[in-house]
Amino acid sequence: MVVHRPGQVLVLDSTPMPVKLRETVFGVAVTATLTLALDLYMHGLPAFRLTLQSDTSVDVAMLLRDVMLPLPMREGWGEDMEWPYAGVPADVIAEFTGHRVAALPFFAPETVTTDHGGPYKNHDLVEAEREIGCRILPARVLRQTDKFAVERQFLTIQTMLFEHLLGFTGGDVADRGVDPERDASLTLAQAEPVIATWIVQIWQNRKLGEYAPSWAPGEDHSPNTLFAAAMEQGGFDLDFPEPGFYYKVLRKHHVKIHPRRGVKILGLWCHHPVLDEPRFQQPSARGGRHAGQWVVRSDRRDRRQVFFQDPADHETWHVLRWRGLPPEGEIPAFSDKTADALLGHVKANNIKIHSEDELLEHLLGILGSVTPVDEWPSQAGKKAGKKRRVAQAREIARAQTAAADRPAEPPSRRAVCGADACGLGGARPHDRQDGRQRPPPATGRGTRRNPAGGSADAARGPEPAAHVPAAATRRRGRRDDCPGGRRVTRDPSHADPLEGLPSRSRIAELILGGHPPRDTYVGWQSYRSRRGLLLPAPAISLQQWRTIPESRRADYDLFRHLTNANLPLQDTPMHDKVGRLIRRRLRGNTMKQDDPTRAGVMVSGWGNYGKTASVCSTAAVFEDHWLQMPSYLKPGALPGTRDIHAPVVYVSTPVTATPKSLCASILGFFRAEMRKSATLPELVRQVADSLHDHGVKALILDDVSRLRMHRADDQDVLDLIRAFMSLDVTLILTAVNIPGIGLLREAKWNKRSGQWEMPPLESTRIHGLEITQTEHRFELIELDRFRYTTPKQIQAFVNHLDGIERHLRLLNAERGMLTDGTMPEYLMRRTGGVVGLLGRLIEDGAQEAMDGGREVLDEDLLDEIVLRREEMTDAPDEPVPAATAPAARRRSGAKRRPRNTVFDDHGPRTADDRTG
Repeated sequence: MVVHRPGQVLVLDSTPMPVKLRETVFGVAVTATLTLALDLYMHGLPAFRLTLQSDTSVDVAMLLRDVMLPLPMREGWGEDMEWPYAGVPADVIAEFTGHRVAALPFFAPETVTTDHGGPYKNHDLVEAEREIGCRILPARVLRQTDKFAVERQFLTIQTMLFEHLLGFTGGDVADRGVDPERDASLTLAQAEPVIATWIVQIWQNRKLGEYAPSWAPGEDHSPNTLFAAAMEQGGFDLDFPEPGFYYKVLRKHHVKIHPRRGVKILGLWCHHPVLDEPRFQQPSARGGRHAGQWVVRSDRRDRRQVFFQDPADHETWHVLRWRGLPPEGEIPAFSDKTADALLGHVKANNIKIHSEDELLEHLLGILGSVTPVDEWPSQAGKKAGKKRRVAQAREIARAQTAAADRPAEPPSRRAVCGADACGLGGARPHDRQDGRQRPPPATGRGTRRNPAGGSADAARGPEPAAHVPAAATRRRGRRDDCPGGRRVTRDPSHADPLEGLPSRSRIAELILGGHPPRDTYVGWQSYRSRRGLLLPAPAISLQQWRTIPESRRADYDLFRHLTNANLPLQDTPMHDKVGRLIRRRLRGNTMKQDDPTRAGVMVSGWGNYGKTASVCSTAAVFEDHWLQMPSYLKPGALPGTRDIHAPVVYVSTPVTATPKSLCASILGFFRAEMRKSATLPELVRQVADSLHDHGVKALILDDVSRLRMHRADDQDVLDLIRAFMSLDVTLILTAVNIPGIGLLREAKWNKRSGQWEMPPLESTRIHGLEITQTEHRFELIELDRFRYTTPKQIQAFVNHLDGIERHLRLLNAERGMLTDGTMPEYLMRRTGGVVGLLGRLIEDGAQEAMDGGREVLDEDLLDEIVLRREEMTDAPDEPVPAATAPAARRRSGAKRRPRNTVFDDHGPRTADDRTG
């Protein structure tokens, strides 16, 4: 076949990616499938997709949609990677798509050539190709020349890109390393931008050589220049697929609609209020094999909902939610495999299900929402086989893919029909409901999905919306064919003033769930991922609260208690001061190359000053940024440690600190095994190896005030801490009154008294003591409290109160409850500007205001809250001394037995004694 224009023949093929990747659940090295779409005219790569293990027909269908969609510019891509003038200016393309477009051609394919693999012969893919309007031309069996171009392209990518990545397997043992699975470091989400950047920046601008066009054999052409030349000759046709294309490639189900129950799809009942309308209580007008039945479509990757096209308006799709889902909150997405396991579990155990709510409890057990400790993901790697772990990771990856492929609900139609209302999908994907513009989406966001899936949170999938209206007819470059008559149906529950309130089960999980200790890897990751995620309860007035049903009123009040008891960590001047020092020290130490030691940080302050909260928050932000850095900056993978990459380690100083107990606490963070008979040098070496193998960059030692320098063990612990500074680790110590406990001074052993003696404080500057080695290696910062002297200090305190006031949920609270009048001076007088005491006073006051029905904070109410013993207005009652029993009188007749003096030494006898 001779091709004359882009899109005339599009060749699709899949192959295992010759680079081992890491799945994000257990960190196991897996093989991904790379699916390419190659245009036979210009040998360009308009789209690709990465899937965990094998691909499916839905993935290939979404790949065809990606071919027709412009690729958004990614953050960090320069102007050389932006759309050049190729028949249509970049500004026009950006106006229609709502974002800057990368230099990657997009078009509607005319002919699709595939092999005879299972996903390519699937009926869903064939229907998707017919929906696009392209012809299907399968390759002949055992005729490699029919797909020679895409086969050669796989080899080109391997030699130009893949063999330079960690975990490369190659086609022969001589092409790979000793252990590719151990070397694997990239995840699906990290490998996708690497391939996308290579395609846009390198391959699309590479000289074709033997693939030069017949009409210009002596000229230098790349895929992009060939596309531009073709556009100059034949013009450019803006042909975007409608969002409804997603639903049309899904699996069909011909079912009946049951009154008040909905439809039954593969054993699960799904419902939407629109199905209760009289028009759906009678058979459909369909004839033939499925006469009288309605068509419902489902995504095999996410069975929480199915999709139903309104017969009166084909541009409106109703989302039928599974009846087992709670009214509010989120349930993790589950696929066909999990649904079959759920129904099989119910049938095998003869469980009688009276409602879908009862089925939900068994589903949560299968999904692992209620899992024993020995089956947690952190422990599963030791017991479960690799096949089981990879299968679970693939389940999560498929849920991420389904959530990214599903079109988002567009904002409401504007009255003016312009480019923003008539663009792709009827609305720009970066428009917000409030009219503000989102930044341009990266690859995989907005109109073009990420082949590797979305973020970790997308594994749960978004909660199904009540409706998803489709776009109008396909967009073909005209700006005056605005789609009209689109109708949107909404679930009546959207008018609820408590929209967004978690379900009762979710509230109970937040209150009763608890969190693992922070001094373990699982606990630290839980803190890092959950911090700041608790959203306040919806703000409503007292009048709205009275209209709420009693059951939901109790849920709302319980969630208000949870909101008021968890005040957010704000950016106070003291917190910013500590954060700047820690960030500066971490940034400097991680960049050092030849310095044998790393300077540390000591954070000192009194109780309730927020030392631990400030340090942990800053360290968590550092870890977030560090994990986002390119993979080549991460430490090499070692056996057994690749799944635990811990840039930050948090350890609490043991109560009775010894060098061995400190080493045990650090190893306990990783749950590392430790021999009881191990000597101190062996433990120190094991700690050093663990810190290096797990990629630790910051070691937080909390409560080092437990070290008292008059003990020999504490002196040894301090020496061990200083030794850790030569391990490419930044030490961060927190304690109460560090200058007063002697960490910056070194005790001296007094032979005469036989005790450790502390020299006078260096700060006194009386005895002229030299600065100790500890003071040289650590930077001490004192975490202060709020002051109320200068206007700047007063404003900082008022801003802090304003942040607390916005977070509180009290029904009678008004603006300025904590910031107006004499309330700031009152709070400063009561708490002395101590952050912890201020939070405790307001939290207790909010609880008292809710319990007493006042629903507002004022000075009279806060006067009833006792913070410290010295604030007691009245002296406590003196305890009544117990009456002492009178001493028993001795009996006069009893005499005390005299002492035995037989062996008494009376000294030498005198002369009188001898003569007498």
